[in-house]
Amino acid sequence: MNNHKRIGRKVLLKYYLIFTLLLLIIPLLIELFYHNHPDVLTALKATYKFKRVETTGVLFVFLQIAVISIGIWFFGARASKAILEEGKPTFRTGFFAIFKLWVLYFMSAVLLTVVSNYNTDFPQFLINSIVWIFYMSILLGILHGVILGYFVGKEIKKIGNK
Repeated sequence: MNNHKRIGRKVLLKYYLIFTLLLLIIPLLIELFYHNHPDVLTALKATYKFKRVETTGVLFVFLQIAVISIGIWFFGARASKAILEEGKPTFRTGFFAIFKLWVLYFMSAVLLTVVSNYNTDFPQFLINSIVWIFYMSILLGILHGVILGYFVGKEIKKIGNK
């Protein structure tokens, strides 16, 4: 039973890291091939404009990593239990595991954004944050879940049945 939980956590973490890596590499490849940079270093500098990093930005990233890690811990275990022990459909279970991570990201991003910008016009800022972060999170969650949900579910089932 605990082995099933570990399977789901590992699979969900693997696909989350692959997706994150793709999000970081694709803009670099576009910059490298379409803007005729002489080498990778100049493309890297042009793509990710290295500026002074603010402390709040670093704190935001580390807190989001912690929240997503906690989400992977719980949602991965739940997904593997649903697939391997309860016999739930693999695509639906994989989709909802990934989608729940995006909903968790949405909730934590709004909370962290509101806390870090507490000195602004609070009601308007809260509404704008919820609207913009909500639509992006839901859209990316659905897209990410549809694209990878099947593969997450199938891999959990394949590894669990060994």
